[in-house]
Amino acid sequence: MEELKTTKFTATLWVCEWYGHENDTWWKTAKEIVAKVWQEMAEKVFWETGIYVSAWVTDSNMVYSTNRWCPEWWEKIAEISGTRNPAFCKDVEKWKQAVIDVLKLSKDELKQSTAQVEFLDVDMVYVN
Repeated sequence: MEELKTTKFTATLWVCEWYGHENDTWWKTAKEIVAKVWQEMAEKVFWETGIYVSAWVTDSNMVYSTNRWCPEWWEKIAEISGTRNPAFCKDVEKWKQAVIDVLKLSKDELKQSTAQVEFLDVDMVYVN
């Protein structure tokens, strides 16, 4: 079993429809909305950079004070995560930039004002 030193990202992307647009959040989950957009934007970045940013997307809720404009029913968000496979992308800085580019394109497509991403150094093991 070989342990690989690599990098993981975790991003948060809102899909709130009350910011002046309609992202179909009444009928679809945040995961469904974001996964479709992420796949399209990752393809664009791949054709520009040669780096495809694979990810898994999960539904979540952002909870903060109602005094800071959080709805009582919370905000729908998607958490997006992925791990750089060193066999496909050796340059960690180029990979991080590709992640940021996909996230920014996705944020813009969903008409959101912000998104966030964290990068972590991790140990990865392929289990056969």
